[in-house]
Amino acid sequence: MLATASLELKAEKENAHSNWVTSVAFSPDGSTIVSGSYDKKIKVWDAGVSALTPSNQYHPLKACHVLLWPHTDTLQLVEERKSDGSALDASGSGVVAERDGATLRLKEGGGVFYAPGPLQSVAAHWPRLVAGAQSGELYHLEVQG
Repeated sequence: MLATASLELKAEKENAHSNWVTSVAFSPDGSTIVSGSYDKKIKVWDAGVSALTPSNQYHPLKACHVLLWPHTDTLQLVEERKSDGSALDASGSGVVAERDGATLRLKEGGGVFYAPGPLQSVAAHWPRLVAGAQSGELYHLEVQG
């Protein structure tokens, strides 16, 4: 971790979903973001570009939480998982960020991101994070410093 760090907004996707984004996850290689929502859709986003662009969209499901199975090259919904407000680094090093209302704060280094409205979910693939908002927006962030 960094002694001092900041969170830089890489991309924002307005209206990513039509309801709360209740769950977000990175693919094991960090190239893809998956989001689940109360709109009962799971969406897949290309995380390697400056704007969050849809790379695929699954059919509407009766699921709003996603968790990706590690060590595979395909995306699969393996279980429903409710977000507890913290993001674990994909490397297994532990909690790297926590959300509180509209604030996303790094556990170490002091980096903070203030969203316009309440955040509902967060995931990390160091040094990048993604946060889903109650407004249906997605925020793709990168740790700098």
